[in-house]
Amino acid sequence: MSYSIHKCKHEVLMRGIKYILVPILALLLGSCIYPYDIELKEGAEGTVTIDGDIIYGEISTFTVGLTQSVADSVSKQFFVNTLYVECEDGTKYQGVNERGDIYIVDTRYLDKEKRYRFVAKISKDGFSPSNARTYMTDFMEVQITPPIDSISYQIAQDSLSVSVNVSTHDDSKPEGYYRWEYEENWEFKSVYRATYEYAYYSNSVYEIDFETENRYYCWGKALSRDVLVYSTKNSGSNVVYQEVLNGNIDATDKRLNTLYCIDVIQYSLTEEGYNFWKTLKKNEEGMGDIFSPQPSKPRGNIYCEEDKDEYVIGHIGCSSVTRMRRFITTQEFGIYREADMTSPSIIGREGWQTAYMEGLDVIEINEETRECFWAPLKCVDCRKYGTKDKPDFWPTTNK
Repeated sequence: MSYSIHKCKHEVLMRGIKYILVPILALLLGSCIYPYDIELKEGAEGTVTIDGDIIYGEISTFTVGLTQSVADSVSKQFFVNTLYVECEDGTKYQGVNERGDIYIVDTRYLDKEKRYRFVAKISKDGFSPSNARTYMTDFMEVQITPPIDSISYQIAQDSLSVSVNVSTHDDSKPEGYYRWEYEENWEFKSVYRATYEYAYYSNSVYEIDFETENRYYCWGKALSRDVLVYSTKNSGSNVVYQEVLNGNIDATDKRLNTLYCIDVIQYSLTEEGYNFWKTLKKNEEGMGDIFSPQPSKPRGNIYCEEDKDEYVIGHIGCSSVTRMRRFITTQEFGIYREADMTSPSIIGREGWQTAYMEGLDVIEINEETRECFWAPLKCVDCRKYGTKDKPDFWPTTNK
């Protein structure tokens, strides 16, 4: 799993807990977390949070932290003395601190026929090993995740939005529990193809090298932010058909402008793991107002060996993962439309600075009359909605 996806998964976990709590990682790195005005429960500060999964056949990533009130400006001190994945035969796969509170464990060569558990020794009061407590799971069987059958999309009947869906099945089990994460990347273009750029202080325009300096082609990126789980229990077959991953992408969304790509990661869960994530999902969806149901306190499979009653936030699974990437063009979607189509204005040099200060940008210039065509910045400079950071795997030649 990429660091960025793992980070946002950790933030989804914290959102679902529904306290005014902030993991130290989020304080250091910035986050997708939203502050909620929910009363902090007594004794909840300093709760150990552990997020991650034992991934068969890949590198496993774990985040460790302590919760604290958003009113507390000083990060709580803790120390991870050791962190590892242990096989039931006694073999230990030691974790390495990658950055901040992120730890990685090489689990590429696990035996899928054996059981594994997560173990971490954490000192919550500074760096003293003598105060360390052991946080662990029981040994777990490796859940083998089936391949993703397809990634599809569904246009709404009014053609004003589209959803992106996933399908899978597993004939080896009568029922299944699944979780998904995804990363989106998209290429888009500005409304107008500017070949000139404006310099305010000299009140002049100059031609740009379109190949290397254009503001026409840009890219955007986003990670899944919601809990995406599904159960086929009591459905009669272990089949998931067009489960929505990202619903209601508006027809004016830049994702649909030129080329869209989604990378989906699929996990198989145990029923216990599914129930944990389902509780988080319900907490997240039920936070609307003061009349919403009070959030549940999800308890995962991590416990403190020295004190079984200590509440620990997080759930660790043990499974393989499967992936699928799909590109979808704007022609395939067939519904994209510009939200704001503004016709260019012809402005003489005496009005350039005023136009620039009013949020317009130059498109091109008539060399003979020195009159310029101007339009709102958002229609000229694609960097208003994205960046020039083109993904390494991107198939187009645009820059």
